[in-house]
Amino acid sequence: MTCLKIKIVGGIKFFLYFPLKIQKKLNIPFGELVKITLKKKDKTHKILTKYNYNITLKKEVIKKLDLSKGDIIDVLLEKPPLTKRPLFPFFRHKADLLFFLPERNKKGSNIYFETELIGSEEVIRIESIHQRGSSSQIVLRRYLDPKLFGLFLGQMQAEGTKTNHDALEFCNKSLFELKDFINFLDYLGLSKDKLCVKMDYHIKFKKDLDEISKNFEKVLGIKINYFSGSDKNGGGYGFKIIVRSTILSELFLNALVNMRNYLLTLDFSGVIRLFFESYLAKILSGDGSFELTSKKRKKIQSRLTIADGNLDYLNHYKILLEKFGFHPRIYPRFQFIRALCNLEQAKKLLEISAFDNNPNQKKILFFIENNEASAR
Repeated sequence: MTCLKIKIVGGIKFFLYFPLKIQKKLNIPFGELVKITLKKKDKTHKILTKYNYNITLKKEVIKKLDLSKGDIIDVLLEKPPLTKRPLFPFFRHKADLLFFLPERNKKGSNIYFETELIGSEEVIRIESIHQRGSSSQIVLRRYLDPKLFGLFLGQMQAEGTKTNHDALEFCNKSLFELKDFINFLDYLGLSKDKLCVKMDYHIKFKKDLDEISKNFEKVLGIKINYFSGSDKNGGGYGFKIIVRSTILSELFLNALVNMRNYLLTLDFSGVIRLFFESYLAKILSGDGSFELTSKKRKKIQSRLTIADGNLDYLNHYKILLEKFGFHPRIYPRFQFIRALCNLEQAKKLLEISAFDNNPNQKKILFFIENNEASAR
């Protein structure tokens, strides 16, 4: 551990510059991973990076520390402690986010991390470092409530973009769903200024954009950043929440793949059941529908349907529904899976908050009321 006084240099970009005299004192090989703590007055910021005599400072660091050219700041260099990766996705009734962190991203850059206790909460400082030395960093809560984790992955499975490794993206029209998504990002440790919002709309809504924007900001506390109008947008409008972070995107895309595989074999009890039920609830809210089928009977019947063009996902949903007690059937030609739903199953759907703030919820309530009345 070495503490130094270093002068900020640069022009358009700011750098930490270690003169030859300091380089000899440090005796750190170029390219070795180091943890650097920067301090200016009462403000501090920590980064993981590869040591070099010239280290570029990111805009967020400059902004947080209010740095100016010529500032002399305290710089602490130390070797980051080694933390073993967990072997199981859950630990002490919590989901362990570190389990899902890839060792390299899709572009071939190494992903480094360290854990740190901030107050009573353990966080992961994650850094993706390119061969040329530049890096990007994110700090996230490590241990997650399994129900909240399940809700988030369920949203990503149903309505998230699963092909973009450069950004985490979630598309929806429902402000309730968008609020849940944003609240989870806040729970993770991401501030709202990291989010970008796009609105896609049919041109017939152009005159309503001002009203829609004001209501969006009132409910969610963030503004829509840009708009995209078209006469081929399905006649409606929707929103896309975007977080431009390769680390975040690949972390949660990896979590989706891993948990889809784990749910094939794990015992659905305890913490796993908490995750599973909330995960299924959000999949149903995003891609599912609850259908009433009377067929001229006094006692109404119902069925549950999930639509998806990906057959692998339909097979995944089949396993989930079977674990829940349904007897589903896949219709590959029509790209959906369907299962009859009885009274007890319908009640259970309400218990796990499936279709919360969704028109299908009223159908479930009507079905339950009708079946209970018929039984009297």
